[in-house]
Amino acid sequence: MAWLLSNAYELTEVLRAVQRHFERGGDVGASVAIIMALAAIVLIVRLLTRRDRSVQAGGERADPQRLFQDMLASLQLTPQQRKSLMAMSRESGLAHPSVLLLSRTVFDRHLKTWQKRCERTPPTEGMSIHDEPLVAVRAVLFPTK
Repeated sequence: MAWLLSNAYELTEVLRAVQRHFERGGDVGASVAIIMALAAIVLIVRLLTRRDRSVQAGGERADPQRLFQDMLASLQLTPQQRKSLMAMSRESGLAHPSVLLLSRTVFDRHLKTWQKRCERTPPTEGMSIHDEPLVAVRAVLFPTK
């Protein structure tokens, strides 16, 4: 894209030359060649801008689960705390489970939902209604003053 902007003057001159050619009644062969050259220029510019976008994006796709796992690892939680948070996020069906770690309100809402679910049905993966690892995580994430 930067190439296109830096050479805008040259591109304008090329377009003026094409216009003059058609005004003078240029032959068909030259007209076809000019049209093909312009199409090639457009194709090259399009390919370059697509490549620039992929380089800027880092070539990686967004993965909310991977982000959540990375955030859990960076918090240096115990394996049981990570397991409890993963289970709670999975049961909650969150598309972006990292929101649990950002807001006390969101965390508490999903913790209550998790506890109600555990009261109605047998908990999965050995979780209890009063899940101590999740209570401990809440204290780490959202310390009281």
